[in-house]
This record gives sequence, C-alpha cells and structure tokens, in this order.
Amino acid sequence: MKIYVNIFSSNDTVDVHNVSLIPSDNPLTLAEGAQYMLRCIINSNAVPAPTITWYLGYTDITNMAGTDVSSIIIEGNREHNNKTLACKATNNNKPSKTGATTLNVHYPPSVIPLTQKDTIEGQDFLIICRANHGNPITTMFWWIKVNDPEFRQNGSTLQLPKIQRDKSGTYKCIAENTYRSKWKGTDSQEMVVDVLCKISLYFYGLI
Repeated sequence: MKIYVNIFSSNDTVDVHNVSLIPSDNPLTLAEGAQYMLRCIINSNAVPAPTITWYLGYTDITNMAGTDVSSIIIEGNREHNNKTLACKATNNNKPSKTGATTLNVHYPPSVIPLTQKDTIEGQDFLIICRANHGNPITTMFWWIKVNDPEFRQNGSTLQLPKIQRDKSGTYKCIAENTYRSKWKGTDSQEMVVDVLCKISLYFYGLI
C-alpha cells in the first residue's frame, strides 16, 4: 500500500484572490452622525498574511482601523455622500484586490434662516419657508407658533389672512425628511412676526 503525504514548505504562498465587505450592501446607507462597523473579508488561506489598506475616496484612512486592521468604524457624514469606501488587500508583491461600496449618507434638510417680519393689522400675511434639501430629497414642511400648542399649518407657506394683533409672536418653520431606516431628519428656524396697529387719523375743520 502506498501512502501519499502532502508536505508544505515554509516557502509555500497563496495569493489574495477574494476581498469583500461585510455588510455587503452597495450602496451602503447610513445616517449622519451614526457609527457603523465594516469588516474586510479576505480568502482565509492567503499566505503570508495580507497587507490591508482602507480608502475613503482617494484618502487613506487605514489609521482609523486601530489594531485590528480588518475592520473599521466609520461615522455618517454628509460630506462623504456618494464616496467610495474600499478595502484593498495584497501579499506576495501582487496587485491589490479590492472590496468596495458607495456610501449613501442620509442627512436632514437645512432651513434657510428667517428674519423678523413687521406687518400692518388687517393685511393678509404670507411667507414661504425654504430649505436646502437633504438626503433623501423629499421634504415635509410645517409651521408652529411658539407657546401656542394648538397652532399648526402644514406646508412651506405660512398664511395669516387679515392678520390681527393677537397673531404677533414667534413662529417656527420645521423641515423634515425620512431616512430608509424610518429615522427622521429635521431642522428648523424661528421668525418673529410683529403686527403693527393700524392708526386712522381724522381731521376736523375749525369753525
């Protein structure tokens, strides 16, 4: 009977041939300000141990990985939206193999600042709230009045027909979008409305 034994020497090498990320979502959706861990998975039989490098766009961010370079924690940042996050691995002086994903960072809209508005009693008052869109783009608007829990107007336009002095006060425009995770992204700006009394002057002839 013949027995065959495979003997591997210390000079045997196995190239990196498979690199992937966990989670494997592409694009990878994350909320602004939240932290996420990603793992770089390399074929387990790679010899010698591969060198791993992380990139965000064209920037080397490997120093963010800590002592275990096979995983990295990233924080959602709107400036990184649509950028590529990549893990590159190589050994045996061979070209790197890459696992990559595109970041889809969800972030809230930004309401454009509002200024105080003075208006005359009895006039129709109207002002439109605008916002720089977030991600996702779809934005809901509504208005509330500070210290008046019963006041709410839906939509970006605040309308107060034939405004009276009791409508003076601070109004707040709120803009909101909904992330895929069902989280809400909101921003708001306040505006003071000052209703000025309408004064009528009567002149009487002198007798």
